[in-house]
Amino acid sequence: MTSPALRRTAASFALVGLATAGLTAVASPAGAALEYGSVGGSFYTYESEGGPSCTTPTPVSGSDNAEWVDNGVPVTKSYSSTTTYTRTDAATDKVVVQTSGTATVAAGPISGGAAPATITGSANVTASATSTLASTGCAVSGNGRRGASGSFTLTQPMWATVSGSGNGTGTGSIYIRDETSGTGIELGNRGSGSTTVLVVPGDVYVDFEVYADVYATGSREESKAYSGTFRIDLQPVGAAGAPSGKAAGYVQFGARDCATGNVAAVVTKKAKKKARSVLIKANGAKVAKLKGKKLKPKTLALPAAGGAAATVTAKVVLKNGKKATVTRSYLACS
Repeated sequence: MTSPALRRTAASFALVGLATAGLTAVASPAGAALEYGSVGGSFYTYESEGGPSCTTPTPVSGSDNAEWVDNGVPVTKSYSSTTTYTRTDAATDKVVVQTSGTATVAAGPISGGAAPATITGSANVTASATSTLASTGCAVSGNGRRGASGSFTLTQPMWATVSGSGNGTGTGSIYIRDETSGTGIELGNRGSGSTTVLVVPGDVYVDFEVYADVYATGSREESKAYSGTFRIDLQPVGAAGAPSGKAAGYVQFGARDCATGNVAAVVTKKAKKKARSVLIKANGAKVAKLKGKKLKPKTLALPAAGGAAATVTAKVVLKNGKKATVTRSYLACS
C-alpha cells in the first residue's frame, strides 16, 4: 500500500517542477523581463494497494492554468474536480474525491533589476474524500493544489524579500531561486514568515502554492481547506528608502554608489542661510560637521561599507535655536 505520507512528500517536490515543465511561454510587455507565468491548479487521486479493487471511470488527475504577465493586472484561475472510485465486487461501495480552489497573481513590470518590482498573490484549496457507506473497503487518496509560478531574467543583482501567510488544514510554500541557490518559506496550518535573499543576475524562478491531501478507508473520511497569501518584493542593491524628517530642505541624501558604498549628500543654500551647524552621521558614526565658514553649499560622499545596509542622518541646528533632522536608509550593495 502506498502511504498517504509518501504521497504528501512527493507532492511537495512538485513545486519546483512547475518552474521547468508544463508552462507556456508568453510575450512580455516592452521593457519587461518576464519569460513565462502560470497560475491555476491541479488535482491527483489514486487507489492505495493491498485492499479490494476499486476502479474509477472518471479522471484521476488534471490541471487547469492561465497565463499571467508583469503588467500589473491580476489574473485569477478557478478549478474543481470530482473523482468517484467504485468497489468492483460491491457497486454500492463508493468513495468520492472532490477538490476545488482559486489562485490569483499580479506583478508590476520586472525591468531586469533596474527598478523595484512586486509580485503578489493568493490561493485557496479544498479537498475531501468521502464514502457512500458507513465503512468502505476502498483505500483512496487525493490532493488539490493551487498557486502560481513564473520565470524572469535579471541583468543585475537584486534583493528579494519573500513573505506570506497561511491558514487551515493544509500546507503552503513560497520560493524564489536563481541559477545557483534559492530561499523560501514553508507555511503550516497557521503560519507566516518573511526572508530576504540576494538574487544574482540570470534566470530567476518564483513559485507559490497551497495544497491539501485527503484519505479515505474503512470508516475514515477527510475534508480539508487551506488558504494563503504571498508577496515577493524585488529591490535593486543599494536602493534607498524615502527620506524622513524635517531637515530635507537643508541636507538632501541622494543615491548610493555601489562601486564604493558611499552615499551622496548635498548641503543646500538654505542651510548656509538659516543653519548654525550641520552634523552628518553614517550608521551612527560622525562623518562630517559643518559650521561657520565651512557651512556652505557642497556635495559630500559619505563613506559606508557597501556590504552592509546603511542609514545616514543629518542633524541641523538653526540660527533661531530650533533643531531638525533628516534620515534615509539604503540596502546593502552585496
